[in-house]
Amino acid sequence: MNKLAEREDIILKAIVEEFVRAVVPVGSRTLTKKIPLDLSSATIRNVMSDLEDMGYLYQPHTSSGRVPTTAGFRYYVERLMQLKSLKDEEMESISTKVDDFKSDMIEMLKGTSKILSDRIQHACVLLAPGPGHLVLKHIGFVLLSRRKILVLLVGKSGLVQNRVFDHDEDINQDELDRISNYLNQEVVENKTIMETRKIIMKELRREKARYNRIVKKALNLGDKALKMSEAKIIVEGQSKILSQPEFAENLDKLKHVISSFEEKTTLLKLIDNTMSSEGLQITIGTENPLDEFKELSVISAGYRRSDSTIGKIGVVGPVRMDYGTIIPFVEFTAQLLSGKFEDN
Repeated sequence: MNKLAEREDIILKAIVEEFVRAVVPVGSRTLTKKIPLDLSSATIRNVMSDLEDMGYLYQPHTSSGRVPTTAGFRYYVERLMQLKSLKDEEMESISTKVDDFKSDMIEMLKGTSKILSDRIQHACVLLAPGPGHLVLKHIGFVLLSRRKILVLLVGKSGLVQNRVFDHDEDINQDELDRISNYLNQEVVENKTIMETRKIIMKELRREKARYNRIVKKALNLGDKALKMSEAKIIVEGQSKILSQPEFAENLDKLKHVISSFEEKTTLLKLIDNTMSSEGLQITIGTENPLDEFKELSVISAGYRRSDSTIGKIGVVGPVRMDYGTIIPFVEFTAQLLSGKFEDN
């Protein structure tokens, strides 16, 4: 992306920021009051025409002002935007609210998503880490019926995951307690679920004859209990799309966007598309690979444990969003979650 002349930079920046604020095409008369240059309306119109020829602006109607294109927003984000730092009290407030979610990982992530969505008044989409990243402190089994078992996976920091699965033979609670004791003593503590399952599968591949009955059953049951489900998508604040002028005034566009949010598979593709990427990712309008989101922008960042990205949190909103304000919120929230999972 070639660097524009200083005058073009100033005018494009003013148009983007005024359009974000007012949601109407920006005309030359408005710009004469907004830019720090002593230029006539005719000169500004000439610059706007040049920016339109370069693909950074478009004119919805011949008598209207200009609106930034996807390329115009991209140039603004990469070269002209000024990030607004979060205040200490703002960060403290978010951290305190996230700390209130102490026991259940999914509830913590849902709560964090809602906090972010409420702060920036856009939808928040979060890709939860696969359960395999949880560092275990304890595994427990509860017999629900003759062949239905609840497994409780307690993380090092107290976060809990649970799931129900069917067992293929009758078992009683005393036997489940012995299995739990064996797994906790031999393979569980301070290992992730993925690490624990690798150990169990390695033991199962050894000569099974050397195991007694309870050990064999413990390994088989542990393997079944630790098989992971797919990553979970959490969505908060999708109704906030309704309040955005560009959607509220166009019913067909609004229906299209809302239906896209209801399809979790589509959202998973949207967020998971950049899982392997490092740092903050900003996808603007038509840059989105999914047709359903060509009218939207996504600001996302991964949260990590050790050296690997285990999840993603993103804000989804209109192309006309306040990038300079939202980016610091997304980055801070991702860092906050990274700290939580590092502790866990």
